[in-house]
Amino acid sequence: MKSFKFGETANGLPIIADKFGSQGPQVLILGGVHGDEWEGVVAAKSLQSHFLDSFTFKLQLTLVPIFNFDGVLQKN
Repeated sequence: MKSFKFGETANGLPIIADKFGSQGPQVLILGGVHGDEWEGVVAAKSLQSHFLDSFTFKLQLTLVPIFNFDGVLQKN
């Protein structure tokens, strides 16, 4: 797993992503797209925890647990 800066929010906060795997198809998972819906963040964090323990898939996965960090902080 490799963490990296995926981008920045409108307020200049870093958006952090984790990359798993190095071969095969590319997959992107975004959690926290809607700031007032915490379920996506919980699901993405759960996947992140699981993949830290074991990642055996033949693909390149980019996981962004909190994509809309500004919205999550403002709950909107």
